[in-house]
Amino acid sequence: MLKRVLVPVLGFSLGFLLVHPSGAVGQTLDKAKKEGKVVIYGWGGDEAFQRIVQAFTQRYPGIKVEGQDMRGQESREKIIAEQGAKQVAADLISGGENSIAELRQLDFLEKYESPQLKFSRKEILDPLGFRNPYRVNVYGITINTSVVPAKEEPKKWADLLNPKFQGKIAAQDPRGSGGALYILTALSRVYGMEFIRNLAKQKIFFGRRSAQLVTDLVRGEFGVVMTASWQDQVLQKALASKAPVKFIKPEEGVMVIPISMALVKNAPHPAAARLFIDWLLSEEGQKVAAEVHYTPARKGVRAKDPEADIEDAKLLPTEDWTTKPELVAEMTKHWEEIFFKK
Repeated sequence: MLKRVLVPVLGFSLGFLLVHPSGAVGQTLDKAKKEGKVVIYGWGGDEAFQRIVQAFTQRYPGIKVEGQDMRGQESREKIIAEQGAKQVAADLISGGENSIAELRQLDFLEKYESPQLKFSRKEILDPLGFRNPYRVNVYGITINTSVVPAKEEPKKWADLLNPKFQGKIAAQDPRGSGGALYILTALSRVYGMEFIRNLAKQKIFFGRRSAQLVTDLVRGEFGVVMTASWQDQVLQKALASKAPVKFIKPEEGVMVIPISMALVKNAPHPAAARLFIDWLLSEEGQKVAAEVHYTPARKGVRAKDPEADIEDAKLLPTEDWTTKPELVAEMTKHWEEIFFKK
């Protein structure tokens, strides 16, 4: 039987730590402390990461967390190189479904399902047991209010077909990965592929980096970005500075994309890595995540910002990207033909 022990929790009055009488938790903690650190690829450096790490190290003194902020492709390539050279430095990769799926297919990940996953949203879980979602990115429609007057604001994804938006819409390149791949696929399921073809007639500008698209939106170069997440750091800074931008949750639903932790094969600090995952997915860790403006993956822990909260939000349909990786190539072929073929 589990024993309930009262302990203080960072940033909150009280919390509970479950201790197994067999000492299993204590043994894991002892191993983690001996390892002394955990190394994460794909996440690190920003204020949100630093605050989460501070909370973890206050809970577990003596375990250092090192993060390397890289795009998904960069993380994958570095882990692949390390595995090939048999000089593994990474313990965890933080990333989306596609980044983690490729490493899983190459057999460079270790299966690990945190006990805390039983409290997570079922629609974002990994049926194969490699991904541990700790937050979701929430995608809606972002507008420049100086370019798009209030009476013309899109309320639905379907409103983007309004001729008034022709030449004023920007999106991330949907080929291969990223929010645009998920959003366009979902919209094709809701409205059909003819809707996507009509969307192409709006002369959408496609860019590779979402942050640059949001920067251009703030400058007024576009009126709409249809693939920006609420969690985008450039968007958050723009909102904080009272720039003329607004995030809209469309009536058909927002797109949510899970960001997960996965354990790297032959990780040098496996116990510390598992401990970090378990803490981050715990109620305590998820509340800290909410405080830094993330949308928690755990049910019952609400996001700090109404725009980012999905407890009562309508969601666009999601695909089984994990067990059907061929969908990426299939949908990429559609986008190539519809948007890019001359």
